[in-house]
Amino acid sequence: MPISTLVISHNPVLLHQLERFLAQEESVEIMAATQELMWPSLQMLAQADNPVVVWAMRWPLCEDIKLLQTVHHRYPDLKFIVVSPLEADDYETAVLEAGGTAYLTERNLINALIPAICGVAQVQGGYVSL
Repeated sequence: MPISTLVISHNPVLLHQLERFLAQEESVEIMAATQELMWPSLQMLAQADNPVVVWAMRWPLCEDIKLLQTVHHRYPDLKFIVVSPLEADDYETAVLEAGGTAYLTERNLINALIPAICGVAQVQGGYVSL
């Protein structure tokens, strides 16, 4: 059964590239792709089995990390893969503490995204180390 996935990126080029890349993967079903976090999309995804959100956060990450914390509190069963242009351990720690399940940098995105989606879909709480 494919993994239900929501893709979020404020960058329309990255959003389109993520959509095209994930559409080729049989183990992933894109439920929605959007430039902004939308509560109805999250609510729909939360009803799926093993839902995963791929969220390319914008710089600076602080506001999106606060929003992640709010979303995770409201939808604790959603799994969040955060994509960031930054490789700083401080941001990774902040994302995981806010409810993120995995943290990827744009540099390793293509090689790590599918394994991350498959890995977080199976995890029960905690986070995935990649």
